[in-house]
Amino acid sequence: MEPINSFSDDALALLFGLGVSATVHQDWLKAASTFNKLRRDLEINAVKLQTLQLHAFHKSTKKALFRTSMEKAANGGIEGRVLLPLVKDDTIAPKQSLERLILVCFTLQRSQYMAIINDGLESVFTRLMQGIGINISMGQVIRDVLSDIIRDVWADKDNNRPILDVLEDNERGQGSYGQIPKPPPVFTKCFAYELASAEALEIPLGDSVLLPYIQQSSRWLRERNGDASYSPRLTTCLSAFAPINMAEDIELRIKIPWVSGWNIINSLQFHVVRETVELQIFKHNVNALGRIGPGDHGPTEGETRRNKKKSPRRAIEQSITDRQGPNIRRQEHITPYIVPPWWQGPQTFIEASIEEAQARHEQNIQDELDAIHIYTDGSGIDGSIGAAAVCTTTQETKSAYMGDETTSTVYAGELQGISLALQIAQEDRSKGNRRSKIAIYTDNQAAIRSTARPKGKSGAYLLKNITQQIDELRTQDLNTEIRWVPAHIGIQGNEDADRAAKEATGWREGGLTGPRAVEPQQLYPLRSTMKTWSHKETIKSWETSWVSETRGRASFRHTPKPSRKVLDLHDGLIKKRSALLMQLRTEKIGFNDFLFGRRVPGITSNRCPCGSDRQTVAHVLLRCRRHRQLRDQELGRLRGRNNLRKLLNERNAAAKAIKFIELTQILGQFLDRGLNRQS
Repeated sequence: MEPINSFSDDALALLFGLGVSATVHQDWLKAASTFNKLRRDLEINAVKLQTLQLHAFHKSTKKALFRTSMEKAANGGIEGRVLLPLVKDDTIAPKQSLERLILVCFTLQRSQYMAIINDGLESVFTRLMQGIGINISMGQVIRDVLSDIIRDVWADKDNNRPILDVLEDNERGQGSYGQIPKPPPVFTKCFAYELASAEALEIPLGDSVLLPYIQQSSRWLRERNGDASYSPRLTTCLSAFAPINMAEDIELRIKIPWVSGWNIINSLQFHVVRETVELQIFKHNVNALGRIGPGDHGPTEGETRRNKKKSPRRAIEQSITDRQGPNIRRQEHITPYIVPPWWQGPQTFIEASIEEAQARHEQNIQDELDAIHIYTDGSGIDGSIGAAAVCTTTQETKSAYMGDETTSTVYAGELQGISLALQIAQEDRSKGNRRSKIAIYTDNQAAIRSTARPKGKSGAYLLKNITQQIDELRTQDLNTEIRWVPAHIGIQGNEDADRAAKEATGWREGGLTGPRAVEPQQLYPLRSTMKTWSHKETIKSWETSWVSETRGRASFRHTPKPSRKVLDLHDGLIKKRSALLMQLRTEKIGFNDFLFGRRVPGITSNRCPCGSDRQTVAHVLLRCRRHRQLRDQELGRLRGRNNLRKLLNERNAAAKAIKFIELTQILGQFLDRGLNRQS
């Protein structure tokens, strides 16, 4: 037998796609010095590529093509009549010929294959390998591979169906995985090491004939490591294999070694703790359009005539516009900077406490009689935003309606209030009044800081207006200072500004409504409001889909409203206990009721060994007679110990439930812990 590094990657890929006999593998393993050498010699990308190519051959169109070719083959020996015309083709590479040979053997009926056996299997394969340029040792390996697989699939002598049909039945869930041969131990070790050495794979194993081999590999790796957790790299690989179903589960799917099929043992972002992929994409689209801005103009007539399809950007923009309205096209433009670095802003004062601010305000009113004093405020009420400025010096009030909460925020209303105050000051100056300074009072510290140091962020167009107003007044020898005053402590000017800002939205006392204030000349939807809107839309759609979804109802019973707070249950838990909690909450767990429903070999009933009921999560945690003493010992003092939802929804109770399940030793992964069973 030749050493492993003399085999081509193509040949190794085919072996990893189909498995080989135990005898061949033992010789093969002896030829390789260590598994590290196997990892070095085998390029994982080549394995992935060739496995995917082989999987593509399992489609009906290819199957029909080969069967048609067999029917048209010339008369002669079994080699010339069935195999050689299909694999000997000067227009294709040897690796493709090898793939054809394997697929042809999979499309033969039992009677045809038996004719090959009678005609001398080894001599046929030897001549074929020589004819398509594959070395003899590799031909012997392929012969053993096919012999093992075909022998197991056709164990039933009455079965004359082609192997490919049997495999496809298994892929569709219509067959039994027991019909596919179990991989030999050496193969599973090789495959497990390859999984551990790969950063990420994309082989679609969830619907592949390779699934049983991955099962064996996972089982072997667990036995090799004892009760240790999967390594992070292996977990990454296995989770990449899983066909993610966002609507059903709250876990990352990786393989439970003793269960046929993909199940859940680790989670961070699924339907109950994280928005679905579609909703996350929607949020990212809104944020991206907010950053880059919408198209400056629509397509011209010529562009429309030439391009019948919309660009991805315009299609995304249109879908958002259909849901929200035209705000996405009118939103604010944020420049990288608003003022030059040397710009001097207004003087600002923010006291350390409410008492100090109130005392300083009263002192300023008494000492600065020749200043113009203006109070500002922004308000959000019933989904609408208003802004107002009240001047106690001139007894003048200005207000503005800033749109609804999809256009502006209370912070924007505060900035607009400061702008209105500066308008009052400018009008007062234009009337010939001489003031020592402008004193503006607001209860929003964020607006004060932004005005002192304007930056290119949401609300920048309002800050730009304010800075221009300040500069214009400064040229008239009128300086501005902005002071913080606490809200709702009896400062009359602040209370008047608050009422005026609310009335600007149409609000009136006693539940009445009135006319709204006029909108300012410049009013643009803020980027922050777009993000807030997309977040609310996502949450609403998320909750709706979670309620109406037909799958994942076990998780729904514990978490009827999706929330990331579910992750708090896993704080402080080691990985295997976090995984067990996921299994308990989703009921995807190695109890008889679940395993029997998945037709796992060896599970003949869904009943609990106690004989009283099905072996479900609720039965084991709450009622099983076999574990009554252990249950009293571990869960006896818990409040709500007879309520499954409380037991698995509270952090301390969940930790005790996990320990209880471990001590029962029902699950295979805890059998080797050496725990004394108490029941």
